[in-house]
Amino acid sequence: MFVEIIIPTYDRPAPLKSMLASLVAQTDEDWGAHVLIDNPNDERVFKIVESFEDPRIRWTKLSERYNNWGHTPREIGKQLSTANYVIMSGDDNYYIPTMVKDLKLIALE
Repeated sequence: MFVEIIIPTYDRPAPLKSMLASLVAQTDEDWGAHVLIDNPNDERVFKIVESFEDPRIRWTKLSERYNNWGHTPREIGKQLSTANYVIMSGDDNYYIPTMVKDLKLIALE
């Protein structure tokens, strides 16, 4: 059961770095993250995402700024996902290392 986390971000590289670090630390490796960058000119965010060098983390640079608290980027991410389970997240969230494993246990009950 594959889990994908959709993460819109706008000009917040430090919280995004913590968020992605929490995903890389997951005990279950069957997950993916899709970062939707809502500021096509923010090189700091690109550097953070690329610094992880993890094939499970992908990103899409949106062509325009939507300025609607991440609603449109989340919708775009949902449309691009093919995962069994999709988590809509914020770039300032942080997940415990067993989040993916625990979610799968709940889903199987």
